[in-house]
Amino acid sequence: MATFPQSPPLTTETSIIEEEGDVFEITDFTSASDWEQFMSELEEVFNEWKVDGGGRFSVKSGGTGLESVPEAERMADSRHATAAAGSNATRRFGTDRHLHRQQHTWKDQSCSVRYMDCEFRLTHHCQVQPPKPSEEDQPDLAGTDEAGKAAEQPPASDSKTFWPPVLHQIASSDNDFPSVAHCLTRWFGLRELIVVKPSQDQTVCNESRLRLLLSSLCITAHNAGCHLPIFLQVGRPDRRLYFGQALGSGLRTRFEIAQLCKIPRHYRHLQGAIDMFRQRMACPAVQSGSQFSSSNGPSISAAIRLSYSLSQFSDRLLACLSPLPDTLRHRRNQQQRELDLPARLPIGPCEEPISELQLAAVWPRLAEEMVVDTESYTDLDPLHAPVWTLRARFLDDALCRLTDCLGRLLRLCSRRETVHDLLAALFTSSPTAAGVGGTSTGSGGAADGGGGGGKSSDGAALESATASRALDRLTGSRVPSMTDAATGVVRRATSKLSVRSDQSAPLSEAQLNNLLHFLFPDAAGVSNATQQQPQQYSERAQKLARDLKCAPLGSLAHRLTLAVATLNHTHSSGIHAVAHLWQEVVLELRYRWENSCPLPAAATASPSAETEDSQCQEDIVETPPDLGTSLLHQKLQMLQLCIGRKLAREKTSSMATVQQREESESVTASSEQQSNNDVNMEGDVSVDGEDGEDEFFECEEEPMQPDHQPDGRLRQFVVASTSSSASAAEPVRLLKRPDRVLWVPATQQAPPMTEDSLEEHTELLAKLGTDSQAAALRARMQSSSLLSDMQAFKAANPGCCLEDFVRWHSPRDFSNGQLSARMQLPGNIWLETWQLAKPIPARLQRRLFDDTKEVEKILQQLSGLTPAEVAKLLLPNAVLDGLASLVDLPAEEAAMLSESAPKFLRTLEAACEKACDATRERTANPDRYESLVNDIAYLELQVVRLRSLLFKFNSCCTGVAKDSSYSTDPVTRQFLLDLLRQPEVPVVGASRGPIGSALQRMFVESHAASAAVAAAAAAANSATSATLPESSSATNSGGKFPPFTAKEMLLRCVAPRPGPGSRPTPQRLYCVLARDDYRFAGAFTEDTTFL
Repeated sequence: MATFPQSPPLTTETSIIEEEGDVFEITDFTSASDWEQFMSELEEVFNEWKVDGGGRFSVKSGGTGLESVPEAERMADSRHATAAAGSNATRRFGTDRHLHRQQHTWKDQSCSVRYMDCEFRLTHHCQVQPPKPSEEDQPDLAGTDEAGKAAEQPPASDSKTFWPPVLHQIASSDNDFPSVAHCLTRWFGLRELIVVKPSQDQTVCNESRLRLLLSSLCITAHNAGCHLPIFLQVGRPDRRLYFGQALGSGLRTRFEIAQLCKIPRHYRHLQGAIDMFRQRMACPAVQSGSQFSSSNGPSISAAIRLSYSLSQFSDRLLACLSPLPDTLRHRRNQQQRELDLPARLPIGPCEEPISELQLAAVWPRLAEEMVVDTESYTDLDPLHAPVWTLRARFLDDALCRLTDCLGRLLRLCSRRETVHDLLAALFTSSPTAAGVGGTSTGSGGAADGGGGGGKSSDGAALESATASRALDRLTGSRVPSMTDAATGVVRRATSKLSVRSDQSAPLSEAQLNNLLHFLFPDAAGVSNATQQQPQQYSERAQKLARDLKCAPLGSLAHRLTLAVATLNHTHSSGIHAVAHLWQEVVLELRYRWENSCPLPAAATASPSAETEDSQCQEDIVETPPDLGTSLLHQKLQMLQLCIGRKLAREKTSSMATVQQREESESVTASSEQQSNNDVNMEGDVSVDGEDGEDEFFECEEEPMQPDHQPDGRLRQFVVASTSSSASAAEPVRLLKRPDRVLWVPATQQAPPMTEDSLEEHTELLAKLGTDSQAAALRARMQSSSLLSDMQAFKAANPGCCLEDFVRWHSPRDFSNGQLSARMQLPGNIWLETWQLAKPIPARLQRRLFDDTKEVEKILQQLSGLTPAEVAKLLLPNAVLDGLASLVDLPAEEAAMLSESAPKFLRTLEAACEKACDATRERTANPDRYESLVNDIAYLELQVVRLRSLLFKFNSCCTGVAKDSSYSTDPVTRQFLLDLLRQPEVPVVGASRGPIGSALQRMFVESHAASAAVAAAAAAANSATSATLPESSSATNSGGKFPPFTAKEMLLRCVAPRPGPGSRPTPQRLYCVLARDDYRFAGAFTEDTTFL
């Protein structure tokens, strides 16, 4: 813009003169218009991108890496001012991004410019090619004629010297039918181009505006020295219509695209496309005899590609699929269907993960005279094609069994229904269920029936059944046989809930028995088919189970997780079935406690160490809850421990009763005069034997006299001698009574605690305060076990002292014949407890751990859980089972997955670490578990994709349906790996190789199945038989191979245009005939210097 000098200030005279005269306006014609500003912006962008035909990007000489110009990189990340003409146009340069393609790397850069009221997006696409493979690596192109290759070469040896790079790209066959590329690259074979698109809400539909923009782009490219082809998108974006030009070396190439709704029949075949190509070129040299005519050689070469799609697989190839959960949910015979309870949560697809297999039969180079493709006859048989390529399209959101099962279980955690709400309308409580029928609703259990008035019939039945059970307990044996007790466990447990006649239960009797047999396989009468064999887990899975805070694999909690997850995933009732099963499990646990039946595998670390029925009860008692496992498993371990202690106590009490009766009978036989007294004494002893347990545990403790007889001795206390001369260790004697040996007493075990009980105990101690009285009270509460040990020690060692107890209980606090300093402090808890302790043997002491109260507490907690709370307790176990299944994959599958998906192993390790953190939280965090399920979904999707390919190709290669464990040959293995990693893979040997034969069988079977279905549908509808499309009627290979879904024809010719004296330049026409796309894309070059 011109700058005018500043004028001096006006004087009074001059101002008067100007007021009298007319006002003179000066218009500045040097300011840039919108079009000039647009041109300036474009030219600046081209200069900064350095698109002079050679491209902005340089390739390293030794490989395929990218090397960006440093100055250009700084340009792309910096902000730019407006045009020098004072334009208010703005540009927004985007950052470069790398797009990794098959065998090629694309690097794009883009920016935005504005012209008037429309914003345009400029994108520069540049393809960097890797080094060309050697001749040994090239595929065998059998049947390719050398005349076809000659057709692509110009007649003169130096005719390529004046071609710009864009013409070399058009004439080259390297980019014919690329697997992944820009659509313009596929249509015109370009490796570097510039695309201009209007904003999303605007389109270029006006022809005059199209010509204006194209001319502006061409002028700008010429001024910037850019020889790259520039394309402008017109019309709707979904139509992908572009018009472009390329200028350089006195040549002009026009790029034109035509999309038709219906194509004439003649142009569906190669001969019609050739005729159209000749007419469009309008070149006399091609139509008449010359050095480029057909008399001297083939003037036009062709490359043809036929695509075949397979989206509906035959039933034989879908044998690896499991039914969809929604299909199972709508089965009418759901109640009669047998439940398939797996040994672990299965990995597999619910739907076919492969959405489509696209087979392409390619004829890379054909001369015009070599092939005939007309309406009446065609030589294009896919079985004779020299090149085959295969593309597998996978579903990104394919429904998989493990992922869907975990997802449904995770969604169950957010439900708010209680067991009472779900089962109140279906069931009435039986007498046995009255004690455990309560739920978290706070309005009473299922036994209450929701009423509060008089005694109903259910209440009378409850009272009668309770009395009957009491009589059975009084007259029955106190120690039931293990086999007899386990015989009716499942049978009695399944009858605890009586179903109303007008309602149907979520679980039928057969399904419920099947579930309970799965959870409690120790019940008698279980058939061999139903009895589950122990599942073997690898060492990696066992290590993972130890790292996670969950139930061990194969334990009762783990089996319960499998049952609940399976019901929630596949059963028609869903959450109602889960509530029904949970209610029955709680009733079963109560029944086993009342009848002293141990739980199967409740306190075991693995199925290999599963507790057998014949195992000693002492082993059950000595197994405390493992705080490193899940809370539900700890509860079951505590229940198992309580059952073991109850059995041991009942066994001891029974043995004492039998001994007392034997002594009474001996006294009766020795003295006939005291027979009546003996009988009375026998009755008294029997009553005392029954009440002895109550006195032993519930009544006040009665201390023994100072000169009492020793009681509760186990063994002599022996300390190993330190002197080498001592031949054997001698027992320790009391300090005040050297004539007496110190005996180790029988003591009570420390009270075991679960994780939640330990937290409650810790909170209770913390709430006592910090003063002296609180500290003393806290010490007394913690010294209950110490007091019990002192009482048992005094009962076993009459005449003992505190020093004797310390020598046995805490040897470090007794040295040099006296107590340690801390034991002699005033107010020591040991001294105070010793003074309070009385000689009472352990069997007569009040129990430190009341197993009856603990079991009732556990059963009440379990019966009050909602299905959502149950799902939260089982969720860590489900995650462990899913990860264990992924960890225990076969070695061949794991190796192929690590090669096909490099991040598979990294994702699996990350998922295991996430599971360790998520399972150790006090409460389940839904966000953590959702992220974990997403990782498992990715892992399972990779597994099912590989298994689907293995199954299909193994079945088609052998003709027999086999699983994924079938060993594949190295060629097929590498082909499947490439199919998972790359978008399109060449088939070795085409139709003549083993893979080609498998593909041919696969396509033929699916086509035959589809034809049978179509024929059946036509017969049912009384319609005429369906006819094949006209475009594929001649390509059906005798009715064996399916019709093609797309036909691509690429025609090339080197000829002078527009006149015979023009320089020869490459011409190109691309035709695609598909179901939804009829498109012709032509690149026609003409000489602007020699017309």
